[in-house]
Amino acid sequence: MFVDGVLFPSRNWSSRFNTGWDLHESDISEVLFQFAYSDDVGNDVGIGYRKVRQVPDFFGEQALLP
Repeated sequence: MFVDGVLFPSRNWSSRFNTGWDLHESDISEVLFQFAYSDDVGNDVGIGYRKVRQVPDFFGEQALLP
């Protein structure tokens, strides 16, 4: 199960969060927090943190071979 949300505490600031739970193991599988600032000209800057319990293996074990 995932919960996702965005907060806008003021005109230029925003905060995003995303959390995933593994219901079978009663454990948090993924967490994302992000804070961002946007000015009136259109420039954006943000910082975020993401924690994933099991990182997907996109390239497999073959990528580690010389």
